Amino acid sequence: YLCQNDQLKLASPSSLIFSDLLSLQAKLSVLREPFLSNESQSDDESIHDFISRRFNTELADLLGHALKGIWAGDAKMLSAQAALPFLKELEDSYGSIFAGLIKKPKAPKKQTNTLQTCSFINGMSSFCEALGTYIGEEQILRETDARLLSYDGERYLLEINSQQITCDHLILATKAYQAAE
Repeated sequence: YLCQNDQLKLASPSSLIFSDLLSLQAKLSVLREPFLSNESQSDDESIHDFISRRFNTELADLLGHALKGIWAGDAKMLSAQAALPFLKELEDSYGSIFAGLIKKPKAPKKQTNTLQTCSFINGMSSFCEALGTYIGEEQILRETDARLLSYDGERYLLEINSQQITCDHLILATKAYQAAE
């Protein structure tokens, strides 16, 4: 589901065609996808660039919003090859995502579900606690506003509580939208 105008809307591939989440132009871009060249401008194309090239920017933006919940990252920075290898394989093998979906032989259904979720026994906080023990509690700043002033490829310069601090490694344990700030 995606939220638009304070309403949750189903965002499965088939429901997108009949919803108002996409313009008519974006919906029609799906029909022209099989006829497009599969020449990428880059060896490691971003998800946003890949979807824009195969469909259009509007669809790439929509997918980018959906993928934020999965990858907690910007679709303009995430590798399509790494994050969406199935779609890249269809394009590479069949010249088109849709042609690949139609032509690719169906894999036999497996008896067991191979997808599993996992976590730490005492929840995700146990990871942070173990990290704190490993690096030392005195190195951890909690509930602190921080601002990145610069990064030269090796060291970070931060402003924390009106003081400048330099460090080699920086771990942000916060919500993705807060880390983005």
